[in-house]
Amino acid sequence: MQIGTQSAKTRCDVMQSWLNAHRSHGCKVTDGGEFEWVAGNLGRLQYKVTLGYQTDRAMGWTIAATAAGTTFTNDRTGHGMAVSVESVSPF
Repeated sequence: MQIGTQSAKTRCDVMQSWLNAHRSHGCKVTDGGEFEWVAGNLGRLQYKVTLGYQTDRAMGWTIAATAAGTTFTNDRTGHGMAVSVESVSPF
């Protein structure tokens, strides 16, 4: 599932076992908490969902979007990452 944030500053691919969040370069976190930086360009994707500043659930992830950033938490494992324009913090 492809999503974008209300600010249009973050675009993400959300899958059952991992998610990618992108600005100009990307990062990936698995449901097990494994984090890595990836080279990617999601500009080719058509984002099907634009998140408002609220909490949503998709593909086994809870997604909390605010003006300050977006937090993705895997519902099963509790691992995820917080993404903002300035930083990415896996947990």
